[in-house]
Amino acid sequence: MSDSMTGKRCEICGRELPCTTVPFYPTASGAAPAPYAGTRGIEVPNQFYLSCCEDCGREKGEVPKTAWILTLIGCLLFYGSIVLVSLPKSVSGISPSAAWPVAPMMIGWALTVFAPLALILKMRYESSNGKLGLLIFLQFIPVIGLIALLANARKINRCYRAVSALKPVAVSHLEQEKQKGEEMARLAERGEAMTEEQKKQVEEYEKEKEFREKMEESAREARQEQVNRSNYRGAILGIVFTVIIAIIGISTYSSGRGYMTFFGMKLSSGGFAALIAAFLIWDVIAIVSAKKKK
Repeated sequence: MSDSMTGKRCEICGRELPCTTVPFYPTASGAAPAPYAGTRGIEVPNQFYLSCCEDCGREKGEVPKTAWILTLIGCLLFYGSIVLVSLPKSVSGISPSAAWPVAPMMIGWALTVFAPLALILKMRYESSNGKLGLLIFLQFIPVIGLIALLANARKINRCYRAVSALKPVAVSHLEQEKQKGEEMARLAERGEAMTEEQKKQVEEYEKEKEFREKMEESAREARQEQVNRSNYRGAILGIVFTVIIAIIGISTYSSGRGYMTFFGMKLSSGGFAALIAAFLIWDVIAIVSAKKKK
């Protein structure tokens, strides 16, 4: 069970259990999961939240099969090509100067980097922006990225199941809210002609609506605070990482035995210093911005 799963009422079975909470918003065709708000945490209008326990997710939800299959294909192409070109010509029959193995290798690399993004972003309902950012970064490191992805496979599948299981519930929720709102509006139009029972229903609806809006506002503020804390921690980790790279680079250049690279480009000592300075300025700006919002 994820530490971020909190005890809530499951919208499907009605039990109080640790649940994955998914934000939805109204669309022209019904309801859809709210898009990823990123580090800014800006929500779409009229967003509402539904919760699903793990049992109901397994029973009524689905897993992201396409993204997992593409990731697997990418791994087979990438690692298979590496193994193929590393074998002696007498075994593989491929000349060391042959260029064609590069094509499947690059296609595989692209799939192993970008297909997992669709999986990682599914975790946003249970994970902080900092963890999502770290997992995305690790996908650029062969083997380690795959290990990290597989280590979070259960959480990824659980979140995706919750989304797919809650979609029809979200559509039903919006339809019920619409019908109830229309009914209360019709009663309110009657004014003095309403019976005492009808007046009581309208008053209770207005109170319930006001209470729900306050709870949603409170939840938004809590989530924004969580986002701000996550951004602040991420900014701190960013500057620590930059300082570590700077120390490694200074040691490398002072020894005279090597150099640093950036996306395959060889850096002079001056170029490396300029790059570190740019990273430090960016990190400081990120820390100050996050601190103001914290």
